Amino acid sequence: MALPRGCSANCCSWRRRREPRVPSNPLQLPIPPPKHRVESGRRLGGGLAAERQGVSQTTQPCVRPILQSHFLSAHQRLFEELCVAVRSVGVSTRFLPCRPPDPDLVDEIRRVHDVDAELKKRGIDPASRLVILTHETKWMMPELYQEGLGWPAMRPWVRNVVDGLRIAMVCPACRGAEFPVDSRTIRLCDGCLDSLDGAIAAATGRDHLLLYRTYTREARCEHADDETVLGVYPWSPEWSEDFPVGICRACIQAERARRKAG
Repeated sequence: MALPRGCSANCCSWRRRREPRVPSNPLQLPIPPPKHRVESGRRLGGGLAAERQGVSQTTQPCVRPILQSHFLSAHQRLFEELCVAVRSVGVSTRFLPCRPPDPDLVDEIRRVHDVDAELKKRGIDPASRLVILTHETKWMMPELYQEGLGWPAMRPWVRNVVDGLRIAMVCPACRGAEFPVDSRTIRLCDGCLDSLDGAIAAATGRDHLLLYRTYTREARCEHADDETVLGVYPWSPEWSEDFPVGICRACIQAERARRKAG
């Protein structure tokens, strides 16, 4: 084809005339040759884009995106809401105040009841999810869940999954038993209370137990005088002089009577 007058071989308009016209392709995808055999992308899940690319889906399967948290099903969302509610009850019942009242659980318990009502409406049993939550937190979540449903007839307390003890009432001396929930001042189980009484009576110390006498009124109980032996159990040398006020045998006798009466 002869060059038009005034045009060179590098002229843009001339190159456009020489280049074959290609159908419009807004997706900028390579178009396979006419005789190229393409397996159906729709049948294999690849879609129209795979057909236009001319890619066999048997060699390059479609990769599906991983579901994110906001794509959870309604059942999964209810499970997660229940876990948050029960865990909040557990956090609020891990500690026992030195004096009443105990922490208010109205909001946490109400949320547990609301989610439970919705689960029952849909016929969903959350037992399996609560078992998983137990492994995640090391707390006995199914029991805490049932106690929450029984509130206010019973007050829920979170329990350690290892020994089943209520965490707020674990004896600080032996860590293997509970003291009564109404023992706010003397927080020892019955066995450790007997051990402390025997140590004071014999005026014999032992590990993690401190015996002392004092002239300072602020450092002794109401029954004690200058010659009374007082005991602190458990006790750690790291406390130095900053340790709780000890109790005497009269305090222990009064505590035993109170527990028997209660």
